[in-house]
Amino acid sequence: MKKVFISIINFNGRKNTLECLKSIDNLNMTGIDLNVVLIDNASKEKLDIEERILKNAFLKIILNEKNLGFSGGHNVGINYALSNNADYIVILNNDTILDKNLVYELLNVLDK
Repeated sequence: MKKVFISIINFNGRKNTLECLKSIDNLNMTGIDLNVVLIDNASKEKLDIEERILKNAFLKIILNEKNLGFSGGHNVGINYALSNNADYIVILNNDTILDKNLVYELLNVLDK
């Protein structure tokens, strides 16, 4: 089973982030061990999301003390994923809505 991490950056975008997480929870999970790393880049807006919000994936929330920007924030997520034996890492903006087969189809192509 492939271990896939999705890294998402949040900065004062709680509504978009919740919609993104909702689309992730509807993904086709066939043969996938899905993990989501949500990095909050020192938002002033309270994130107020629990790590157990997802039914079909493990969610880890990392709160940065300062805004590291897109690349710096994702580097935090990537380092977390690599330290937890990720096979693949998907990097997303928090306003992304995923098709239910996106990760499954990406893995099919990458495994060929």
